[in-house]
Amino acid sequence: MACGVARKSKMRIILYILDLAFLAALIIVLAAWLMTPLTLSLGPIHLVIPWSAALILVPPVILVLRVVIHRYFPGNGIWEYSAFRKVSLALAATFLFFFGVEQCLKLAGYEAHVPPIVIVGQKESDTQSDGLYLEDSLLLFRFRPGAEFNGRTVNRMGFLDREVDPAKKPGTMRVICMGDSVTGQGIPPYSGHLNAKLAAAPPGAGTWESFNMAVHGYTSVQGLRLFELQAVNLKPDIVAIMYGWNDHWLSPLPDSNRMVREVSPGRAILYRILRMKRFGQLLLSLSSQRSLVQKKNASGVRVPLQEYEQTLMRFVAEVRAVGAIPILMTSPRAAKLSRALVHRKLTSSVEEAIRAHDEYNDIVRKVAADTNTPLIDLARKLSGDQYAGLFSGDGIHFNSSSGIVLMAEEVHQKIGELAKAP
Repeated sequence: MACGVARKSKMRIILYILDLAFLAALIIVLAAWLMTPLTLSLGPIHLVIPWSAALILVPPVILVLRVVIHRYFPGNGIWEYSAFRKVSLALAATFLFFFGVEQCLKLAGYEAHVPPIVIVGQKESDTQSDGLYLEDSLLLFRFRPGAEFNGRTVNRMGFLDREVDPAKKPGTMRVICMGDSVTGQGIPPYSGHLNAKLAAAPPGAGTWESFNMAVHGYTSVQGLRLFELQAVNLKPDIVAIMYGWNDHWLSPLPDSNRMVREVSPGRAILYRILRMKRFGQLLLSLSSQRSLVQKKNASGVRVPLQEYEQTLMRFVAEVRAVGAIPILMTSPRAAKLSRALVHRKLTSSVEEAIRAHDEYNDIVRKVAADTNTPLIDLARKLSGDQYAGLFSGDGIHFNSSSGIVLMAEEVHQKIGELAKAP
């Protein structure tokens, strides 16, 4: 009698263990599929469970084993409780539903690209590089302070210009020049010549200064984020903005889908799950975050034309929001561009590069008109034959300081007009 009771008690314990194992297996399979891989930490023990289709077999195997044992050695386990069965079946149904949707989307060829994320306060950057650029999760890349480039040194703020005190002195009017290599070219860049002109002929009362925050290779999307992350803290009074060349260069994905988004720790878990799965990408594309989802890079460039316009609109608004005056500038070009641009796979043809660049400059003019923003139309001003000798072989940059000084003069003149305006 006692033996029978003991045996019954043992079988009940085994059934309890199998039921708990079945529930745990359901949770682990679902979590491993969603998290890919699943990391479990139990004190000093860290267990990493990568996703494998073989994991799907674990819950059924445990369930079959439980049925067999229960058949030959009857007993009660947790499965006898209705609440346990409902929870287990709900987990299994949830997994099978989303797994099935994922496989259907995969067979249909659906795929979207969602920007990666970083948790607020946990941004990592490569400070060990000895090259000109550092990888930056929020900006894609940036200059390494102290790096040398064509006889110039990147300053402590991370730009190819003289050292500048980030703290603006009282009574100082600060002009920031933002853009790509067209803005940053020269020793000094046009911001240096502008700084000298502002000191020699101040447009208004107080002390005037200008400096360069251009980064070679930057698009308008990177420039806007740079302004939001760094330039706003420098308390500018005027911001000259000139992007465009890199925006229409070819790219498998737009910059906005490669640049990291900062999110809170709580949202990070859900966002990562949705970003990694096709059904999650579909949900994001239908949500308020649909602007971040890129189903296909139809334009094939770093910043599609419509996004370029939206970015400039936001740029103007952000500059005004901190009490500064934005100045939009079109990027000039020579009549002919170098075929090296095609060899470097930046464009499909020289003709396409010219067409695209002129179209992007038209967007700058449109945004300036729509937002009542001061415009310096360098592209039109320097389009005559008398300016042909200013450009280097690529047709993009200037071959001497003459063009750079001319840029400084144009900006200085525009600032003078703004200073006189009511």
